[in-house]
Amino acid sequence: MGAGTPALLRLFNGYWSGWRRYADFGGRSTVREYLSFLIINASVGFLLAVLGERHELFAGLKWIYACAALVPGLAVTVRVLRALLGTGK
Repeated sequence: MGAGTPALLRLFNGYWSGWRRYADFGGRSTVREYLSFLIINASVGFLLAVLGERHELFAGLKWIYACAALVPGLAVTVRVLRALLGTGK
């Protein structure tokens, strides 16, 4: 992504990169990718929690989303720690 790319687009690109490499515990990720994944996951979780208070469907979706995001979240965390600590491949 170039310097002229809008910030919101860079945020979503980092988020989607975390999902695309969901089971890749090797390699490295940038801090931007990690923070993008963290911020958007927290936002989606909060939104589903608030909506879940009003509608039963959203309460179920909140748990499904939380379970689905668990492995990609762990993978991006491992990759960014590897990049920051300078270990691994």
